[in-house]
Amino acid sequence: MSNTVTLIRPASSRRLQGADDVQEAIESLAPRWTTWTMQLVTHHKRMRYAEVAAAMTWISPGSLQPRLRAMQDGGLLARTSSGEYLPTSDGLRLSATYEAMGAWGLAHRPAAEPVARAEHVERSLSALSRSYTTHLLWAVEPGPTSRAELLELLPQVPEGTLPGRLIQLTEDGLLSRSGAPRHYRYELTAAGRALAPSWDALQRWNRGEDAAPAAGSVVAAAVSRAQAAVLRGAVPPLVFSHVEPPPPPFVQHAVAPSRAR
Repeated sequence: MSNTVTLIRPASSRRLQGADDVQEAIESLAPRWTTWTMQLVTHHKRMRYAEVAAAMTWISPGSLQPRLRAMQDGGLLARTSSGEYLPTSDGLRLSATYEAMGAWGLAHRPAAEPVARAEHVERSLSALSRSYTTHLLWAVEPGPTSRAELLELLPQVPEGTLPGRLIQLTEDGLLSRSGAPRHYRYELTAAGRALAPSWDALQRWNRGEDAAPAAGSVVAAAVSRAQAAVLRGAVPPLVFSHVEPPPPPFVQHAVAPSRAR
């Protein structure tokens, strides 16, 4: 009988099956200006290109047209024969995902300056869109995990890429490490564990499922707490167009979005 010990992580393996769904959703939603455009068009029900351009004057036509086309190709927006853009059924189901990502961004990736909720969502999605991020975070979820174990769990991650990705996730505050060099073990930080509602919302959205009511209530409470903290800090609430809009420009925002990602 062989004395070789085989690494078996059945719970983690089951969870990793859903990581593909999450990563696919992030890849669809992370491109710059997608959240801003999606929330704007959803709020107004349908908009012409000129109206979208007038609302988001900081985006050049050379960037806005390809973004609208990509969102249409990706199934987030539809375009009528009269040239109006409107959200698809998949686009309309994004509210729970945006709510979850916005709450997480407010709590764990605060901006140096006041930004709109859509900007929090885009910054969060951008940080999570780096290669192998989702699968690495899911792989360490059960507990402290070594680099060797990660390589066995995630054979698709190149061995030469893994160290740099782990360093980046540690610097981003999503992973912590313990132990001696060359024998580090990695686990989720509080910020990493707090991604659970976002993972659930992204996975359900990618599968075409409705948001879980229980998860939604938790997220809503987190959003309320974050908004209360903002108000206590005497900073105007910067929720992106969830009330009746003012006259043009159509986007209600206190500041323009940051150019940095």
